[in-house]
Amino acid sequence: MPIYRYTAKNQQGGTVCGLVEAEDTQRAAGAVREMGLFLLDLHPERPASAPQADALVMNRVVYPVYSGVSVRDLAIFYRQLATAVRAGIPLHRALTSVAENTGKPRLRRLVQAVVTDLMHGKSLSDAMRRHPHVFDELQVALIKAGEEGGLLEEMLERLADYLERDYRLRLKIRAGTFYPKVLLVAGIFIPKIPILVVGGGLMPYLRETVGFAGPILLGVLVLVALFRIFLQIEPLREANDWLKLTIPGIGGLVRQLAMARFSRALAALFAAGVPLQRALSISALATDNAYLTRRIRTAVTAVEHGRSLSDAFRQTGVMPPLVLDMLHTGETTGSVDAMMDKVAEYYEQETDVKSHQAIIALSVGVYLLIALWIASMIIGFWQGYASGGGAFLGE
Repeated sequence: MPIYRYTAKNQQGGTVCGLVEAEDTQRAAGAVREMGLFLLDLHPERPASAPQADALVMNRVVYPVYSGVSVRDLAIFYRQLATAVRAGIPLHRALTSVAENTGKPRLRRLVQAVVTDLMHGKSLSDAMRRHPHVFDELQVALIKAGEEGGLLEEMLERLADYLERDYRLRLKIRAGTFYPKVLLVAGIFIPKIPILVVGGGLMPYLRETVGFAGPILLGVLVLVALFRIFLQIEPLREANDWLKLTIPGIGGLVRQLAMARFSRALAALFAAGVPLQRALSISALATDNAYLTRRIRTAVTAVEHGRSLSDAFRQTGVMPPLVLDMLHTGETTGSVDAMMDKVAEYYEQETDVKSHQAIIALSVGVYLLIALWIASMIIGFWQGYASGGGAFLGE
């Protein structure tokens, strides 16, 4: 089906540009008008049968490394969309308004594509599913649950809350590791200042540093990019996620954060009236850990055969005792969603404390490394001075 690029005016008088997919120009113009826009210009963008090699490269190589949309951008997007939907604005107009107000070109293009799919009869979750590197499985599943349960506004708000908490945690980690990073850079360059003053000057040193560190830095960036691309392969991703759980110190923090996300998602879906088996399958995605997701989903079969939630999760071997006890209490009292929210609050507090402790430990480790490095340089200097008989002072 052909794709048309349109230019139009919205109800506020602003100019809007976007893409619309339609069988012909007349239908494309009708789709634009149905969005509540006044059409100014419309012309074919490209045939639907045109080669999509560029899109394939972007989806398989570029977007797994850098999607162009941050967690903060998504949190703001869902918060604005939830506010617009709560105000009674039709969904396609709400999305168009959010797209106009965002300053991220990649997100704007995606939202415009989602609006186009909506105008062609697709649901919001199906339209988002076409862009997996921005709208992941958990987001799509929660949106779909909201559509099916008539709780789209609530799900949008819960997604915004979830992403905002994730963003705050990332900010805390960045803020905590900023000073150690500065010290590490200072430890590399400051000890060289006497050599630059006494020796051959700045430019030779910079040429030597770039010639040595440049290929190493480029190699590291290439390895990171290849690592993210290969993580699209399910067995490799699961093995990597299992490894993260086994790292001393870090593994416990990863598991607690995964349990907090799982508990939040399960509470939201259970409260929304989503069937239990489906709620478990969707909530397992919230862990953001392929190994835990697979293990948790083994409990679905046990639940289908009449086992209680706590017994089914106990068989998975990955659930902490706290989660099992709270699930049992929730089943007994009929308040599984409330118990899961309490579990999430507890683990979020624990994660906050432990992440702060991990940042402090990292800072101390960086300080010690820099101190040892500078000490080794001082010892080397005095050893050279002693063996050279004072040659460093011109004697």
